[in-house]
Amino acid sequence: MTIYDSIGPIEDKCRWLHCCKVDVIISSEKIESAIDDALVFFDAAIGLISLQLVTPTDVPIFEKAIEWDDGIHDREFIQNTVLPHNLGKVREFDPEKFGILFSKLNETEIPYRKKFPQRIERAIRWFRMGIFESDHFTKYTCYWLGLEILNPVIKEKYIENITNHSLRHYHRKEKPTELINLAGIKYLLMEIQGKSYNEWVEIKEIRDSIVHGNKSLELIKTIVTNYLSTLEESLLTGIYECIGLSKAEIYKLIRPGYPRPSKTETRLIATLINADKKSMDMTYLPELILQSSEQAQTDVPNGYEKTLTVRYTLKNSHGPCNVSGIMLVGSSDPEMKKRKFECSADVFKK
Repeated sequence: MTIYDSIGPIEDKCRWLHCCKVDVIISSEKIESAIDDALVFFDAAIGLISLQLVTPTDVPIFEKAIEWDDGIHDREFIQNTVLPHNLGKVREFDPEKFGILFSKLNETEIPYRKKFPQRIERAIRWFRMGIFESDHFTKYTCYWLGLEILNPVIKEKYIENITNHSLRHYHRKEKPTELINLAGIKYLLMEIQGKSYNEWVEIKEIRDSIVHGNKSLELIKTIVTNYLSTLEESLLTGIYECIGLSKAEIYKLIRPGYPRPSKTETRLIATLINADKKSMDMTYLPELILQSSEQAQTDVPNGYEKTLTVRYTLKNSHGPCNVSGIMLVGSSDPEMKKRKFECSADVFKK
């Protein structure tokens, strides 16, 4: 592990200001699994660094992985690269719609809102913090906290419906306090959002695992990621329900958060030919240096298609590099996944 405290980028070492670079050797059958295990290790390591130095540390960023076994010549190689393109849409601020939303938020004479005057504003803040967070566990916790804050407001607004719903969906494994304390969130997820009882239980158990540590983070990482959009949408719906907007009014005032502007990151999958381990150093592993990237857009019926072409130079390698695939990574936006992208890469030996 090497910590760099520098002004500006350092070639071959670290591209970020005040950063920590970690090279980890992991025993795994697949290179993708090794990457996941390395990120778990790094997450624990930077937690200790944060504790020791009393300073914030960000989410680990994966750069590259290489097959490191002895006695092989052609090695698997994966590298992520952030490109200078933004494939998401830019959000446009509409003052008129904002004014309507602001007026609705200030209608404090509604009985169920008058009883809990600060709850909606606080839930909005947790929603904003959740969107801002890049760590999935922290993001999930922010959204859940927002739901917990709205819980009594939803209970007050739908008290009769919730009483009937709780009787219908009561489960013997639930404690009476859970039935009472979380009835608003449960009603929002099951009745308003249409989630099943099993989904409700799973969403709640994930919260317990993150907050109380009764399961390791690596065991729940995938399921947390899968439920993030559900929890975000539920909190957004809950906020507007508590403000007093119908779903029709909501969609007139806001376009729910997809697709968001986000970084464009590619994962290049390749094989390094005749890559002798003896000639490589863990500090200076082979690297694909981005030479150029071009983005083209073509109009098609009912939309458009984007083509992304990237060119790399291979550095610190004694043999050629065969690219077997390149893909966009890091996008969790449903609309982004629906789009058709064509990615290609040219690699030149330096």
